[in-house]
Amino acid sequence: MSAERPSAGPRLADFGVLTLRGVAHDAGAVTLLWQDERPLAADYTVFVHALDAQGKVVAQDDAQPAAGAFPTSTWRPDDVISDRHPLTLPPQTTQLEIGLYRLKSGQRLALVGGGDAFRMSLG
Repeated sequence: MSAERPSAGPRLADFGVLTLRGVAHDAGAVTLLWQDERPLAADYTVFVHALDAQGKVVAQDDAQPAAGAFPTSTWRPDDVISDRHPLTLPPQTTQLEIGLYRLKSGQRLALVGGGDAFRMSLG
């Protein structure tokens, strides 16, 4: 986990107050790059779901950034945050589904333009 000045990168998913700027995966983890767009009063839990070809969740990790050590309410606007999630992707994984929600209510943070999770194909 780290915070730094942003580098030019594409917006993969725009959650209004937070932008997903990058996704990387290796044998045992998925690392997300988030950019804070404005101060957040709430803490959000990040979910990373590994999906098979039918859209079924085959593995997942739900955690506050940096295993709870770097809550979203402490992020500063324009910081880029690297957020590593331990997750082994089973061989049948064809997609990742990524989003955020409030732990107490379970309410997901909506994407600008609709939906409540970003999906990306692997391969």
